[in-house]
Amino acid sequence: MRLYCWCCHKSVSNEVSEDTVVRACCVCPECIEQKKVIFPEDDKPKHEWEFYANGSFCRKCGAAIGSGMPCR
Repeated sequence: MRLYCWCCHKSVSNEVSEDTVVRACCVCPECIEQKKVIFPEDDKPKHEWEFYANGSFCRKCGAAIGSGMPCR
């Protein structure tokens, strides 16, 4: 069995076993480049890191790098 592109139906994989379960859609690089599939942009704010001798902090929200806090 092979996996095929969701848009153009070209093969996008090598042979995989018949009992393979795919819980996603496959899209070939050509369809992505031709903008046949549009991926949603992440509209959450992203950290803008500044690097200091005592650590790295977001210049927008002040969170320390590695804290796991989302940017505000």
